[in-house]
Amino acid sequence: MDYQNVILTIIAVIAFIGNMLTVLLFLRKSKLLKKTYNCLILALAIQDVLLAICIMVLPGFILGGDYYNVPADSEISRWIYCKMLWSHFIPFALGIASVYTCLMLTFDRWLAVVKPLSYKKYEQSRMVVILTVLFPWIAGMCFEITAPLGTSSTEINGTVVCYWKTREYTSKTIFLAVFTFLGMIVIPAALMVLAYTSIIVHMKRSQNRVTVIRNNSEMRRRRSAFMSLKRVTMTAFFASTVVIVCWLPDQFFYALSQVQLTELQTTTHFVVKILAFANSCFNPVIYCFSNSTYTRGLREMFGCLCCKMYPLVSEFSMPEHTTS
Repeated sequence: MDYQNVILTIIAVIAFIGNMLTVLLFLRKSKLLKKTYNCLILALAIQDVLLAICIMVLPGFILGGDYYNVPADSEISRWIYCKMLWSHFIPFALGIASVYTCLMLTFDRWLAVVKPLSYKKYEQSRMVVILTVLFPWIAGMCFEITAPLGTSSTEINGTVVCYWKTREYTSKTIFLAVFTFLGMIVIPAALMVLAYTSIIVHMKRSQNRVTVIRNNSEMRRRRSAFMSLKRVTMTAFFASTVVIVCWLPDQFFYALSQVQLTELQTTTHFVVKILAFANSCFNPVIYCFSNSTYTRGLREMFGCLCCKMYPLVSEFSMPEHTTS
């Protein structure tokens, strides 16, 4: 196992364990899912878990590109393998879905801070919430569709192999590269920056209004509500910032490769790909350290596990008493 496989294995294991803990937390405390932002964070954790699994089992990551035999029994199975699995469509579609999930999380926080009355109506509509959660998955698959379209399969000396089609340097190729790059990362990032700029301005005004309230009980109530809003918004802000920082270099490098300015499968490509995948490791840390609700939930979950394990440990560790 070379150093690239070691790095990918570490990232996949950390991402899987950390995000599975987040998923288990929401399953154990399902009442948290009454809030839209918690549904989006759960969706983000599921995307990261699936990405970790893809890194571990798909060809071309930890396993070699020729680890599996290309199905030769039917055209359909060959098509599914080359275009859906070998092309890495699924993991990178999940990455783009994470970007758009953070965009939806940003939109949720913008409504909560800037348009609180509209936010109440938005949260009460379950259909709107479901569409908010599903939209990033659809966006990820749509923008990454160029990957399976660029692959095909052929038979060489009796063996079926997958390969990348040769792309011609045309105006259509340039347009497609620019369009996908803008849609995958640039436009979501710009919208996030604008939204959080507006959020910061409104939160400063809200904090100033809280400090001038004379009634102590009312001030405490307003301050508690403000701190709760700030805590959730900070979690969304850190998650959104990290996903952009991690995925922007990879998407920029891929866009350049589409117009033949860079080459894939190089050291630089590996570095930007590792940075993108590392985003899945950072997210659980962000949830834990930026929001006390998740921290308490994880402590309670670990406490319950320890309580269940303690009797078993005691049973096997207690020495037997003998009578003389």
